[in-house]
Amino acid sequence: MSETSSRAKGRAALLRLMPMGVAVLGTAAAFAAAQAVAPSRYSTLLLERGWTQPVTVALFFWGLGHAIQRLLVQAGERRALKICKLAFARDPIQPQAAGPMIAQLEPHRHTLAGGVAAAVLSYFRSHRPTRDEVVDVAHKAMDQARDDVELAYRPLNAVMWLLPLSGFVGTVLGMAAAIASFDGVIASLADDLS
Repeated sequence: MSETSSRAKGRAALLRLMPMGVAVLGTAAAFAAAQAVAPSRYSTLLLERGWTQPVTVALFFWGLGHAIQRLLVQAGERRALKICKLAFARDPIQPQAAGPMIAQLEPHRHTLAGGVAAAVLSYFRSHRPTRDEVVDVAHKAMDQARDDVELAYRPLNAVMWLLPLSGFVGTVLGMAAAIASFDGVIASLADDLS
């Protein structure tokens, strides 16, 4: 395995771990700051309101981690697109040139542009394709790339649904606690009321 390929795999692994790392570090920092600050509204909001506050804070930072991950992936996609564009502009696509071009684009095979380019070049390597066949192969590769993008954005979409839901659950639990405290107030005033 080449050094470039192993570096790309290492970056991909770090990108996969980024949302969880941001969630853990951000939540820990928020609660450490709440502990460090003398009793204030901030510490009361985070530490004395049940389990929904930590969950909401963790979801927020998890979503932030996914957003940062998507921005970094998009930056890598732009770089890969430029490299693929240069590779195709420099050399005509011929069956004998497909092998070296595939090797040149190997570090970018995990990107959308690199995956589509590799699919087209692999087809060129084994066939003497017509223009329509190349377009068909490229369309299939682009459909796969679109599916990959939709899959990559699912966690961010889930966070966008879960954050308001955790707020709603916190509201319901707070109302339940308030109603339960009314029972104690009424019981203590029962003699005076009668």
